[in-house]
Amino acid sequence: MKDYFTDLSDLFDWTPPPETENAAPAATGNGVETSAAQKIAFEKYTESATENQGCDVPLAVSMFADVKAQRIEPARLSLRQIHARLTATTAAAKSDLPLVKLGTFGDVRTEKGSLRHDANLLSVSGVEGDYDAGAVTPQDAAERLRQAGIAALIYTTPSHTPEAPRWRVLAPLAREAAPEEREALCARLNGALGGILADESFKPSQSFYFGGLAERPPKSILVEGQTLDCVTGVASIGPAPKPVKSTTDLSDLFREPADRAEIQRALACITLEKGNYFKWLEIGQAIHSDFWGSDEGLAVWNTWSATQIGYKGIKELRQKWRGFKPGGITIGTLFHYAIQNGYERPSNVSIDDFDDLPAHPEPGKPKPSTLTFLTPDECEASPARKYLIKGLLAEKDVACIFGAPGAGKSLIAPFLGYMLTQGNEAFGMRTKAGGVFYVASEDSHGMRGRVKALRKAHGGAQTFKLVEGVSNLLIKESPDYLALKEAVKAERPALIFIDTLAMAFPGLEENSAEAMGRVVAVSRALTRWGAAVVLIHHDTKAEGGTPRGHSLLNGALDVALHVKRDDEQKIIRGRLTKNRNGTCDRDIAFTIATDDFGFDDDGDPLTYPRCNPLTGIPAKVKRLPPQAAAALKILEGMTQPVNRDDWRNACLASDAVCANEDPATRRKAFNRSLETLARDGLVTGDDGFYSIRDGFDDGLSDDDETGRTET
Repeated sequence: MKDYFTDLSDLFDWTPPPETENAAPAATGNGVETSAAQKIAFEKYTESATENQGCDVPLAVSMFADVKAQRIEPARLSLRQIHARLTATTAAAKSDLPLVKLGTFGDVRTEKGSLRHDANLLSVSGVEGDYDAGAVTPQDAAERLRQAGIAALIYTTPSHTPEAPRWRVLAPLAREAAPEEREALCARLNGALGGILADESFKPSQSFYFGGLAERPPKSILVEGQTLDCVTGVASIGPAPKPVKSTTDLSDLFREPADRAEIQRALACITLEKGNYFKWLEIGQAIHSDFWGSDEGLAVWNTWSATQIGYKGIKELRQKWRGFKPGGITIGTLFHYAIQNGYERPSNVSIDDFDDLPAHPEPGKPKPSTLTFLTPDECEASPARKYLIKGLLAEKDVACIFGAPGAGKSLIAPFLGYMLTQGNEAFGMRTKAGGVFYVASEDSHGMRGRVKALRKAHGGAQTFKLVEGVSNLLIKESPDYLALKEAVKAERPALIFIDTLAMAFPGLEENSAEAMGRVVAVSRALTRWGAAVVLIHHDTKAEGGTPRGHSLLNGALDVALHVKRDDEQKIIRGRLTKNRNGTCDRDIAFTIATDDFGFDDDGDPLTYPRCNPLTGIPAKVKRLPPQAAAALKILEGMTQPVNRDDWRNACLASDAVCANEDPATRRKAFNRSLETLARDGLVTGDDGFYSIRDGFDDGLSDDDETGRTET
């Protein structure tokens, strides 16, 4: 592999005219030198540049060995020469590739020694653009630039696939421009491409990886034409405006409600100009993003497309629909086009508009007091707490399963629900059979596959309901929330999963106490008829023991389960960081199993993943002192509850608790062990009798498994 840290000169062998080849070099100020003859040749060339010679203009190019950018390798290369070197530049990993910038830099470094930053950019000789939305192919982009007459080099990135196109574009300038001119030039390039470039394309000093992976070289297209600054008649499209956060107006917490009726109303305002294929694709991907690729979303796109010029039928739409991938273009693009055509969105709601939830009373209408006062005897006589998954979940709980992307949150969650519907044990914990609503706000198609795998492995479960179409529980009087609430009221499921919190509450300002309070309020409202609610969420970047966002959420939870991959044992572990129903030291571990489901239309095998629970895996728990561990083991082997004296005598007779022969020392060892086990919540005592704590009292006879008691 090429050593970019020591020598990049073979990438920059633009040869000046023979008569000026030996001219003296001129210093650039950053430790590198540029031939004065090259500068003269460049100036003479740009003075005589004519139409369709954009690919041959020598450009000032800066290359960086890596993202640290602590050294610059400058050169003057035409776009055609850059193209020739593109396919010759490969590496084993993307991070080993150099970065390219059409421009020059000074010698001002950041605190970390980087030369690649906006303040150090001296000039630009071209514009770089990045596209990663996965809908427009490099060929489509090249054709668009040909129509505009713009010279450019388009090359695919290492993550590019035919199904999800990702590429970069380099467009040369006839003359070097000041950094502050770059945004307008980038907007011109973006306009020629139909407004599809990513926002990072507009960052002045942004540089991009150059080349490809050894096993996957880049595909490239050289487009002949004029330099970007010589092209006229192209409408400019700047970067998407960033939302402005007000210190007094909190309505931005509820932006982009993506209400189905509003999407239809917005679409009615959009009319395609003849031949605007890119805009049609963007609107399709925007709908796909909000409807998560469902048939309902395809029908919405098809109904609107049928009213536009050039409609070719549902077959073409379905083909494009299957190729769209999540990420990049979202529903905001659709509303952006609609607003340009006169659409006016409804005003955002205030953070105080929570009257669709059982929350604060209206002014002037005091809410009746719900205070109760119980004596110890009344506490003794009160109904026992009812579990759903013994030691883990109880009725009316609000819980959270959280972890990093890909950690397995959306595998363990449906497994727990499926086991509960069948009344089967989950990770060795008993369950009480009941209905389950699994709200799949993210990747509902993928969740269908996981449910198929669970059905194949464990049999049918008619009371497990996969709920699709819930896209916004955040706004006041949300149709999704009202419909879900009515369904919960009618069917009375025992357990409700909301996967994920971010997709079910779009636009949520997670670090805001008020906004996260809305999430808690919605969750508590859904527990009104006895169900427990489990939120699926992400962890913090620091991989701490709490879900991402404001601490109000973790404080309101009854149970928090952190899911994380254990690379040492090649498994996935669930670590309880909060459990009001029992110990946090439960052993929850699983692997990912896959089941075969035949073949797709292309003959490729279809497989779907599921949670495969493990038993007998050593739990990573807080280590007990040897004496306490021995006392706990002795208690496990006794019929519980155990009289304290009987347990103590058994421990005194065991050298595992204390090897000292002195009876007083042995008694002290037992007392310390009891204190430790009680403090850690591992044992519970009542009137001199002890047992291992699981957090629940069944409260039901064996023939009354379906009884419910309000708390």
